[in-house]
Amino acid sequence: MKLSVDGSIRRSVYAVFAAGIASVAAPVFAQDASPAAATGDKAVQLEKVQVTGSRIRRVDAEKALPIAIIDRAAIQASGVTTVGELIQELPSISGAATNPRVNNGGGDGASTISLRGLGEDRTLLLLNGRRLVQQDVNAIPLNLIQRVEILKEGASAIYGSDAVGGVVNFITRKDFKSLEISGDYGISSKGDGERRGLGISWGASGEKANLMIGLNYNQQEAVSAADRDFSKFATYLSSGSVYNGGSSRNPRGRITLPNDAAAQARYNCAPGATTQPATITVSRIDGRSGASPDDYQCYSAARDAYNYQAVGNVVSTPQERVGLFTVGNYSFNDHVEGYAEMFVNTTRSSYIIAPLPFDARNDDIVVSADNAYNPFGIDFGGIDAVNGNLLSRLEALGNRTSTFRTNVAQINLGARGDLMLLPEWKWDAGIGYGRMEQENNRVGYIFGPALKAALGPSFDRGDGTFGCGTSADTEIGGCTPVNIFNLGSDPTQVAALQSVSANAGTSLAQTLKTVSLNLSGDAMQLPAGPLGVALGGEYRSFALESQVDFLARSLPPDFTTCYLAQETCSNATSGSYNVTEYFAEALFPVLSNMPFVKSLNLNAGVRFSDYSNFGTATNSSVKLEYRPNDDLLVRATYAEVFRAPTIADLFTPPSANSPQFADPCEGITTPVGVNPNLDKTCQNVPRDGSFEPATSQITGIVSGNPELQPETGKVFTYGFVYDSSWEYLKGLSVSLDYWRYNLKDTIETLQPDTVGQQCLATGSDSFCNLIERASDGQVSQIGQPTFNLGKVDTSGLDLGFGYRAPKTSIGRFSFKTDMTYIAKYDRTPDASNPAFVVHNAGQYSKQDGNYSRIRSVSTLSWTNWGFEAAVAARFISAYKIGSPGANQASADGSFPDVELLLGDTWYYDMTAGYKLKKTNTKFQVGIDNITAELPPLQYQNNSLNANVDVNTFDTVGRYFFAKVIQTF
Repeated sequence: MKLSVDGSIRRSVYAVFAAGIASVAAPVFAQDASPAAATGDKAVQLEKVQVTGSRIRRVDAEKALPIAIIDRAAIQASGVTTVGELIQELPSISGAATNPRVNNGGGDGASTISLRGLGEDRTLLLLNGRRLVQQDVNAIPLNLIQRVEILKEGASAIYGSDAVGGVVNFITRKDFKSLEISGDYGISSKGDGERRGLGISWGASGEKANLMIGLNYNQQEAVSAADRDFSKFATYLSSGSVYNGGSSRNPRGRITLPNDAAAQARYNCAPGATTQPATITVSRIDGRSGASPDDYQCYSAARDAYNYQAVGNVVSTPQERVGLFTVGNYSFNDHVEGYAEMFVNTTRSSYIIAPLPFDARNDDIVVSADNAYNPFGIDFGGIDAVNGNLLSRLEALGNRTSTFRTNVAQINLGARGDLMLLPEWKWDAGIGYGRMEQENNRVGYIFGPALKAALGPSFDRGDGTFGCGTSADTEIGGCTPVNIFNLGSDPTQVAALQSVSANAGTSLAQTLKTVSLNLSGDAMQLPAGPLGVALGGEYRSFALESQVDFLARSLPPDFTTCYLAQETCSNATSGSYNVTEYFAEALFPVLSNMPFVKSLNLNAGVRFSDYSNFGTATNSSVKLEYRPNDDLLVRATYAEVFRAPTIADLFTPPSANSPQFADPCEGITTPVGVNPNLDKTCQNVPRDGSFEPATSQITGIVSGNPELQPETGKVFTYGFVYDSSWEYLKGLSVSLDYWRYNLKDTIETLQPDTVGQQCLATGSDSFCNLIERASDGQVSQIGQPTFNLGKVDTSGLDLGFGYRAPKTSIGRFSFKTDMTYIAKYDRTPDASNPAFVVHNAGQYSKQDGNYSRIRSVSTLSWTNWGFEAAVAARFISAYKIGSPGANQASADGSFPDVELLLGDTWYYDMTAGYKLKKTNTKFQVGIDNITAELPPLQYQNNSLNANVDVNTFDTVGRYFFAKVIQTF
């Protein structure tokens, strides 16, 4: 699928070109040489800087905190076109953050960050230390970024809510004094997934001011699931066997009939069975019309299941985005400087999935016994489950496609400077405004009331056509009966179905407004050095509003249906809150320049937050830094963290969704009364081993909770950094940090698997009452309320190693590796049931994602003669799916207590470049995933997308790219 730039994007592109031309033509700023360059002085005094995780300006602050830095050189060398591609490969990222590979359940083009696997809502995103309105890091233009600082510890005392897993701070380029144009192109080794990119940056700097403006554009074509071996079939692991299956909702139908004498004589679906089931399922024989019961045969999953993977699904979604930005500073005098930062981004993206499945029960539509095309003479469907069911696939509608248009704008204005009489004291006062708007249009759906009429009673008009109704006197105008038993390629039937098709649209807007004032400097001189202090306050207001088309609004009383398919049903949400915060931070130099103590410092911080919706919160942190000598730093941190509930957490009204559910009652034979917990979990389920879920996707009812309170927690880290000054090991750097997070009152939107497993393990009514089953045991719906229920306990190690060898006649070599080891990740969904713990370390689950114990990224680079080259290796260790107990669903769709071990994965990437000094032109080529490593196959019953974990692993394969950067 291709997306084309719409008019508004074109106008934005033209505008930035016009602005650039006008700016070049009008030389507002002269480009003066720096004083150091003019005098030839080489002595440089180290400047105090402020880094992510502290408000106090220091010379060596980045070493005192566990920070990973991705500088501009690394970004350019990687060859990526969006920042999300690079950050999501960091070893400290795990879980299930979304990205453009996520099709079913994604498709909006976003890449989010889940530090420590704690989820995107517990990772704070900043632009130059100020909050961003959105979680999508792909919205930030790549050529705006000078570097990215990733703080790998909680920092609520410094930044407030959401800084739980850590903080990602995007630092913009400054003092850029040229025109830079870049273009790139990429394509997979299979000839698909093309990408194109363009970047333009222009900057000028003068005595009082500097300005940079730019454009960033990139387009990525889709990659079809049918074009990759691992995803072209819906592959299942069930009953100990691996097979290519699919959905029972197939174009020839899966029809439930009573197993009466006539059915026994005609079909005999259970030959030789001691006890015949009460019902059987049949499917139309391929090539038959379906007008007679003889045109059907017993349903066989091996023969009749629908391979939805090969029909439109993609393993890389189509993307198109354009970003515009400007950054400027103006010095009013020697003590005050004004600044402005602005970027806007528009993203168009889509997900593409197979044609709409039809479920007469869940869609609450009765296929009438008096429908002219019904060969069985009995009713099917209806949400009350009185009738047998009829499943089908409405291929005549084409694929379901959801197209997103997302606009993001972020503006920060302010002034900073020093106190004239105390130049060491710096201040910063600013205001910020951010807004994200997203429109979503979904096509390939049916208007329910019209389909009900088309599948209801119909009559023969006597002229070879049929009308809706019981007779000419009661005919429903504008309605044509639909042959759900064989839509086929009959143009009349295709037209009849398309005549009742409908689209669904939703819109979302969220706004962030901020006002802040910060002050930092040296308060007094202590024996071991100056006492550093930072003080300040911040006001934030956040508002969110979503709208849903009338056709897609969930209908009371059960909110399981709307006028379209269940998966489109939702409800509008709106709300707002504000928070006023005050913070203080101090750096106490305890000892310095003593035997065995080069320095010993204590950093303490506290933040008080007053929320309009739930009250106040206070969070503090204490950090200890000890240097026995210049080479070694030992560091430790204790921090309190919290996350305030979002508007969606608080105010989402009951809305239907279509989550996957591994029904623990499949095939049970345990008699009623033996296990009370099983009886609660499996009400109405037959106990003869015949029970089989009609589908792996069920109806869930998600709802917010205005009574939610913040999550709270504690974070502990300690470790060391060694930078060698020894002559033989100069250039060597080693770091090791232990980390642990304890979170409580975590905000949990219950997942169906958790509900089923908790009910089975504990028998608690708070979970068992959320499961509703029909009279035949099939799940009608599962409630998914939101509560402060759970707790998380996770710990592990970060290891960093780097060595920059001395320059030799053949060039300079550098090596760097970063690794994260997850020792423990225990999530307790309900703290009142502490025995029920989900052990995620070394595991994958559909709800939480991938927690491979070891992840690492290593890079070997070389430079000389204008050339540069690098080889990178990314490692994800083996992991398991399933559990021998009740804490996680079995990896096998039928056998309980099955664990699946998936092996280690290595990715190798290579880039090479050359810079022509005379023309200031840089060429770069590269290959991602050189060995075309396939993602581990974890089967469709363990993954919603493509049989694999698309949140973690590459789905495109070997990929070639080239880039040219011209600087004027």
